[in-house]
Amino acid sequence: MKESLYPQSIKMIEEICEENELILVKVKIYESGEVLRANLYFTGKKDLVLRNYRASDAMALASYYTIPILVRKNLLKETMEA
Repeated sequence: MKESLYPQSIKMIEEICEENELILVKVKIYESGEVLRANLYFTGKKDLVLRNYRASDAMALASYYTIPILVRKNLLKETMEA
Protein backbone atom coordinates (compact mmCIF):
# COMPACT_ATOMS: atom_id res chain seq x y z
CA MET A 1 0.00 0.00 0.00
CA LYS A 2 1.32 3.46 -0.90
CA GLU A 3 2.14 5.80 1.96
CA SER A 4 0.42 9.13 1.51
CA LEU A 5 -1.35 12.02 3.14
CA TYR A 6 -4.66 11.05 1.52
CA PRO A 7 -7.73 10.36 3.67
CA GLN A 8 -8.42 6.96 5.15
CA SER A 9 -11.31 6.49 2.70
CA ILE A 10 -8.83 6.37 -0.20
CA LYS A 11 -6.71 3.82 1.66
CA MET A 12 -9.86 1.79 2.31
CA ILE A 13 -10.77 1.78 -1.40
CA GLU A 14 -7.22 0.77 -2.27
CA GLU A 15 -7.43 -2.20 0.11
CA ILE A 16 -10.84 -3.25 -1.26
CA CYS A 17 -9.42 -3.08 -4.80
CA GLU A 18 -6.38 -5.15 -3.85
CA GLU A 19 -8.51 -7.82 -2.16
CA ASN A 20 -10.86 -8.04 -5.16
CA GLU A 21 -8.21 -7.67 -7.87
CA LEU A 22 -9.72 -4.43 -9.22
CA ILE A 23 -7.92 -1.47 -10.75
CA LEU A 24 -9.38 2.01 -11.09
CA VAL A 25 -8.76 2.96 -14.74
CA LYS A 26 -10.63 6.24 -15.26
CA VAL A 27 -12.99 8.78 -13.74
CA LYS A 28 -15.69 10.63 -15.70
CA ILE A 29 -16.93 13.96 -14.34
CA TYR A 30 -20.39 15.24 -15.29
CA GLU A 31 -22.90 17.85 -14.21
CA SER A 32 -25.93 16.80 -12.18
CA GLY A 33 -28.14 19.79 -11.54
CA GLU A 34 -25.86 22.43 -10.06
CA VAL A 35 -23.19 20.05 -8.75
CA LEU A 36 -20.45 17.96 -10.31
CA ARG A 37 -20.66 14.19 -9.92
CA ALA A 38 -18.47 11.36 -11.12
CA ASN A 39 -18.50 7.77 -12.26
CA LEU A 40 -15.53 5.58 -11.35
CA TYR A 41 -14.51 2.81 -13.76
CA PHE A 42 -12.74 -0.29 -12.43
CA THR A 43 -11.42 -3.31 -14.28
CA GLY A 44 -10.13 -6.65 -13.07
CA LYS A 45 -11.83 -10.00 -12.60
CA LYS A 46 -14.92 -8.18 -13.85
CA ASP A 47 -15.64 -4.60 -14.86
CA LEU A 48 -17.32 -2.37 -12.30
CA VAL A 49 -18.72 1.16 -12.53
CA LEU A 50 -19.53 3.12 -9.38
CA ARG A 51 -21.95 5.89 -10.29
CA ASN A 52 -22.94 9.27 -8.93
CA TYR A 53 -20.13 10.01 -6.48
CA ARG A 54 -18.77 13.41 -5.46
CA ALA A 55 -16.47 14.74 -8.15
CA SER A 56 -13.96 15.96 -5.56
CA ASP A 57 -13.58 12.46 -4.08
CA ALA A 58 -13.24 10.91 -7.53
CA MET A 59 -10.60 13.44 -8.56
CA ALA A 60 -8.63 12.72 -5.40
CA LEU A 61 -8.68 9.01 -6.24
CA ALA A 62 -7.66 9.69 -9.84
CA SER A 63 -4.80 11.84 -8.61
CA TYR A 64 -3.70 9.14 -6.17
CA TYR A 65 -3.68 6.46 -8.88
CA THR A 66 -2.48 8.80 -11.66
CA ILE A 67 -5.32 7.85 -14.00
CA PRO A 68 -7.32 9.90 -16.53
CA ILE A 69 -10.05 12.28 -15.44
CA LEU A 70 -12.50 12.74 -18.30
CA VAL A 71 -14.59 15.91 -18.37
CA ARG A 72 -17.10 17.09 -20.98
CA LYS A 73 -15.94 20.14 -22.94
CA ASN A 74 -18.99 22.17 -21.92
CA LEU A 75 -17.89 21.96 -18.26
CA LEU A 76 -14.56 23.54 -19.11
CA LYS A 77 -16.02 26.57 -20.87
CA GLU A 78 -16.84 29.68 -18.91
CA THR A 79 -20.40 30.88 -19.50
CA MET A 80 -21.10 34.53 -20.19
CA GLU A 81 -24.20 36.12 -18.73
CA ALA A 82 -25.83 39.14 -20.40
